[in-house]
Amino acid sequence: MESTWTYPFLLNARGAHLNLPACDTVAYWILPVRLAEVDGINASDWKSKLRFQIEMEGQAVQDSDFLTDERMPTAIAPVSPVSMARLWSPFPLAVHLLGRPISSGIHESTCFGLWPKGKRDIEIEKRESDVSFFQTLLRGVLHHPSDHDGVALVVSIGWSYDNDSKFDGFQKRIMKRLGFIETRRHLKNEKRA
Repeated sequence: MESTWTYPFLLNARGAHLNLPACDTVAYWILPVRLAEVDGINASDWKSKLRFQIEMEGQAVQDSDFLTDERMPTAIAPVSPVSMARLWSPFPLAVHLLGRPISSGIHESTCFGLWPKGKRDIEIEKRESDVSFFQTLLRGVLHHPSDHDGVALVVSIGWSYDNDSKFDGFQKRIMKRLGFIETRRHLKNEKRA
């Protein structure tokens, strides 16, 4: 079932009654986690965490602005800002690469999955794309040098890919100090820090 959580599926799941602009983008957050400590977090809670995280990241002026949850960084360890992809959900690819999640759920236009971490070899597409960006993040999470034993992926219909604000140099330095492996939300118009 989780392999069908594509961009069109999530777009339709948000409900026609909602007064939201048309979205061409999914926001996603891939994280090393301690499975026992995040086991009770449901899709609605993950949705709130993702939305609060993306809001705080854009305003970040100190380390704690990137660590928005009481479980960070011990049980939930961000290694990148919330990422974005245009007209594509990374969830089916995650299921293909990692197998069926040990826990998953969906709430409105947001889904999540949890997998055991394990060191898997993730092949990266040669051309730069939203797919290769996700593959690079996934590889970084799987090989993250921590005692986190799981991978969390939260995917939600969100924002506009073109109107996304970029991080300034100060914010990127904070992310690097916190051990982030990536400081961009997506590939468009931004150079790697």
